[in-house]
Amino acid sequence: MNLLATFNDNDFEPTDYVDRPTVKAVIVNKNDEVLLFSKALPGGGVEEDETKEEALSRELMEEIGATVSIIRELGDVIAYRDALKMKYIFTGYQCSLVSLGAATTAQEDELQWGPVWDKRSDVISRLEQEVVVVKAKGREVYDLETYQRKIFNRETAIIFLKQVRK
Repeated sequence: MNLLATFNDNDFEPTDYVDRPTVKAVIVNKNDEVLLFSKALPGGGVEEDETKEEALSRELMEEIGATVSIIRELGDVIAYRDALKMKYIFTGYQCSLVSLGAATTAQEDELQWGPVWDKRSDVISRLEQEVVVVKAKGREVYDLETYQRKIFNRETAIIFLKQVRK
């Protein structure tokens, strides 16, 4: 495991949290644009019977209809989500796009989103600003799960985006 960061609001490492392996793809084109889904990196949870690479392939097809070639593994980010008692283990992959077709998702909340290309530097700047805004609003505005999800998901994406080689 190439650990890039750990997000933990506790002064200790929780030992009673359930591991949740998760994969994220950073798909960058020759113009240094990144392919996003719902303004975020595409990806999702690894099911019990699949490898991380299989999960990445499945999630990319479901969310954006993409087939990719993995260039390299970027590393891992751990995020302890206290309200859920879950230890998210995000593995990021730098990928190149092979093909883009129709998404295969059946999830209502995912049907409204399509793939969008955006400059990698602009995405990093936007995510960094969103982290500042969420932190400024503070935990009194968000419940614990929403607060941690908003912060940790954005900070994880920033780390993976900065790991990409042109």
